[in-house]
Amino acid sequence: MKYLLILLSCVFLLSCMSCATTEIKKETVSLNDDVVVLYSTSWCSWCDKAKEFLKDNEIHYIEKDFENDNDYEQLVKYAKSIGYKGRLSAVPLFIVKGKIIVGFQPLEIIYILEKKAGVIRTFSREEKAENFKGSEIFTNED
Repeated sequence: MKYLLILLSCVFLLSCMSCATTEIKKETVSLNDDVVVLYSTSWCSWCDKAKEFLKDNEIHYIEKDFENDNDYEQLVKYAKSIGYKGRLSAVPLFIVKGKIIVGFQPLEIIYILEKKAGVIRTFSREEKAENFKGSEIFTNED
């Protein structure tokens, strides 16, 4: 019993020591790099399509929460710092090589990143209708 207590004490001390030495490393990314910053929301279907596009094309990205006050404040400060006068009121919103792109515009992202080719998914009429189901704006039903 005595040895078991000593063994458990040693295991506990070792686990505490390993926790104390663990560091969180923050990586600084320049907004002029090929890393894309994506501002999105949890409820935005186009944001989901934007993430699929970035993954399909192996584009490294950092996701920010558009509805988070701190993330949005960073966006506004950045927009002011580059003299951006456009709107910042829609998602998805991208920062690509220092340029702000509002809305899902995959061809523009590929062009700015100077990629030779890219994967862009197309959506069928049925899929579009399903995404907007219940919306009077996008239905033909009277």
